[in-house]
Amino acid sequence: MFKTTLRTFSAQAVAALMVAACAVTLVNAGTINHGMVMGPSVAYINVTETSTDPVPLYGAPVVIGDDLAFFEPGSPNPSLGFSAQAGGGTADLTDGFLNLEIRAKPGAGAISDISFSEGGDYAMQSLGNGQAQVSATLNVFELRILEVDGSPIAPIVLSDVTNVTLNNPPTTVGIWDLSLDFDLNQALTDAGESFVLGATRLTARINNTLTALSTPGSVAGIFKKDFDVDVDIVIPEPTSIALAALGFVAVAGSRRRS
Repeated sequence: MFKTTLRTFSAQAVAALMVAACAVTLVNAGTINHGMVMGPSVAYINVTETSTDPVPLYGAPVVIGDDLAFFEPGSPNPSLGFSAQAGGGTADLTDGFLNLEIRAKPGAGAISDISFSEGGDYAMQSLGNGQAQVSATLNVFELRILEVDGSPIAPIVLSDVTNVTLNNPPTTVGIWDLSLDFDLNQALTDAGESFVLGATRLTARINNTLTALSTPGSVAGIFKKDFDVDVDIVIPEPTSIALAALGFVAVAGSRRRS
C-alpha cells in the first residue's frame, strides 16, 4: 500500500512541477556563459548553464589536469546551491542545463573516452504517516562527435540517462552518486568512421534534475556537491601524427576537387 500511494503521489507532484517549470521558463530563464577553460591537452569552450531557478547552479568550473570540475572550493562565481527541498506536503524540482564544447588541442592527441559524474547527499524525515522522496537524474541527451583526427565528420550523436530515487521510510540520510561513460572510439567504429587517433571535437548538452517530494508530516532535501567531466586522452606517437596529417590533407584535397 505504501509503495502504491507514494508512486501515485510522486507522479502527480512531478507532473505539476513540470507544468510549473514550463510556465516559468517563458518569463524567468537565466543563463550564464562561463567562457573557456583550458587544460594541458583539452579546451572546454562556451561552458554555459541555463535554469529557471536562480543561477549559477553549477558555478564556474576549474580544470584539474584535463578534467573539468564544478563545485570546487574557492572557485570564482560559486554555485548558489544546486538542491531541492520540500516539506509538509510541498514539492520542489530544480532543473539545470549545461552546454559545452570539448576540443583536443592540436598535436595533443584525441579523446578516447569521456564520462560525466555527479554526487551529493540527502536527508529526509517523516512523522506518523508522513512520506518523503528525493531523486536525482543525470541526462546526457546529446553528445556529438564533430571532428576526428582534426577533420570534420557527419555528426555522430550519442545519449544516455541514469537516475536514483530514495524514499522515507526507510531511508533517512545518506549520499548519492551518478555517472555516465561514453567510449568514443567504439562509437566511431560502430558508425563505420575510420580514425588514427580518434575524436578531437565534441559538444555536449546535459540536463541535471533534483526532486524533493513530501506529504504532511514529512520533510525532504537533496543536494548536489560535485559535477565532473573526465576525459581520457590518446597521446599521439610520431607515426600516428604523420598518418593523421596525411588523412587531413587527403580530405582537404578531395573537398577542393569537389
